[in-house]
Amino acid sequence: MSDYRIVGGDIGTTLVFPVREWPVGTPPEPNTLAPVVNLAAATTLRLILIPPAPVLSQGVAQQTVTATLYTNGTDGKIQYTTVAGDVPAIPWGGQPQLWNVRPSFTLSGWTGKGEPDTFWVDS
Repeated sequence: MSDYRIVGGDIGTTLVFPVREWPVGTPPEPNTLAPVVNLAAATTLRLILIPPAPVLSQGVAQQTVTATLYTNGTDGKIQYTTVAGDVPAIPWGGQPQLWNVRPSFTLSGWTGKGEPDTFWVDS
């Protein structure tokens, strides 16, 4: 789980998330993070930004945005820089919102999603 905290409505905030996935045939271990994926050869990098239910009910839909490698990919991290409308502003004094984020990518003939992560949005 991420410790990210951003301000809603900000433009130009860079989000960096590690891509984690349990190897095929390996059952997830409770209370353990999945291993980081080497993304050096990955293509079609995306992040799916998923607002919490109360925000979804206000008409803010989840978005799939194009991501890039944070470094050379061996650290498993991808990044995205916010633009207008990605993460709406929260009224001053409003409750922080816990958003979900999920990586999507293609690697070695496989296309799919990595383990979900979270980030907080504040006013």
